Amino acid sequence: VLGSSMMIKSPAAGYIPPGYTPPATSQDGTGANVHVDTVLKTPQFWLLFTTSTLLATGGMGLMSVAKPMIQNVFTDSMPALVTTSFASAYLMSMAAGNLAGRLGWAAVSDKIGRRNTFHVYTLGSIPIFGGLPYLITQCVTDPTGPLAPYYLAAFCGSTVAAISIMGGVFAVLPAYEADLYGPKYVGAIHGRFLLAATVSTIVGPGLLLRLRSLAEADALKDLLSKVDPSAFVDKFGVDISQAQTLIETKTLTISKLMTIMPPGTIDPSPFLYNNTMYTMAGLVSVGAALHFLVRPVNKKYFEKA
Repeated sequence: VLGSSMMIKSPAAGYIPPGYTPPATSQDGTGANVHVDTVLKTPQFWLLFTTSTLLATGGMGLMSVAKPMIQNVFTDSMPALVTTSFASAYLMSMAAGNLAGRLGWAAVSDKIGRRNTFHVYTLGSIPIFGGLPYLITQCVTDPTGPLAPYYLAAFCGSTVAAISIMGGVFAVLPAYEADLYGPKYVGAIHGRFLLAATVSTIVGPGLLLRLRSLAEADALKDLLSKVDPSAFVDKFGVDISQAQTLIETKTLTISKLMTIMPPGTIDPSPFLYNNTMYTMAGLVSVGAALHFLVRPVNKKYFEKA
């Protein structure tokens, strides 16, 4: 990094890259740039900021729960496939997806334009998040079936794609800002947009963990309504009315409760993330709707030439 930084030089005065035509000043006297102090007054900033935050929230959330999700959902159901090595490779693939998204989506945006790329992000993320519960269900309900490995591969590919979109958002965003506001102040403007990364880093993991916690509480409540009270006393040494105290102290968990459940009871652990994924699909749908409202910035916001 130090060597690379020492090689960076400023271009010669008047240098223009081959094939680049500087934006011309319009006849009404407005320039091609919006001043950084004005950018917050434009609706485009808030629309794009919210869209970017919602897109990144899903990716950040997936990153935070990737390891427990792959273990809780698939390890017990498909132990022959989902080994420790598989889980490690899966986590590495998510990191690779983040990097590939930053490079690949930037190249795509050069071909189809930044706005269309964000449309692909938002409209593509909806089926990605919305389809994950279906893939989980197919793997868990028939883990030895001939299609189970393909559903597992689809799950892994979908989550990696979601991570690549998160990386692509932050890679394409500076160029999108330049398209909207001009290149002159894009560095300072991007600093404002980086708040989206901060918000998504906090909201994404927090939201996923909160939704999972609520789903776990509901699952425990449902299991407690079906368990034999005498079996519960034999297992935990207290009456079933004291279950909430055991839950708060982490003494009572779904896995422990399943050991005394009636035969045929379905373990809800693999499905704890379903509502989370549906919520993420809903949030991205809101982002898609907001992004459709992004239009060229009104000329009144541009600097006077």
